[in-house]
Amino acid sequence: MTDTLYDRLRAKCEQFGKDFAAGRLSEMTSAFYHPEAVMEGRDMPAEQGLTAIRHIFEEAREVYSSLTIELEEITQVGDVAFGNFTNRNTIIGGGMDIHRGLMIWTRTGDDWLVVRDFFFSENSPLFTSIGLHAVGGKGAGTPRTSRKKSAKA
Repeated sequence: MTDTLYDRLRAKCEQFGKDFAAGRLSEMTSAFYHPEAVMEGRDMPAEQGLTAIRHIFEEAREVYSSLTIELEEITQVGDVAFGNFTNRNTIIGGGMDIHRGLMIWTRTGDDWLVVRDFFFSENSPLFTSIGLHAVGGKGAGTPRTSRKKSAKA
């Protein structure tokens, strides 16, 4: 039985969580994100490239002991795939921080890598089977908030 794309991406997400917990952030980002990937979230302007994304997760490791990415249905169109996800981030001092978002993947050789990673803390997804939803909030010019400060608030 061959793995479906969903199975492959879910396995990548599971490895991502293991690498985060073990502190293998360079390996984690290069195995998961495209070299020109863009990540952005609530109160965080777009950050581009593996170095910038790795720095985001270095900050996150000061706040979270683990990250679990739960993928929802994946839609594939040629060499691009996209779908909603839920992150369940365990806070070091106790508690859970839950983010929802949208990941866009691209086929790179025999692998699939994330090229866009949007996340936010609301409960509604960015993409549904009937179309894209407008997401309110602050613009990309908003200064980035440290996750360390956000988790303590």
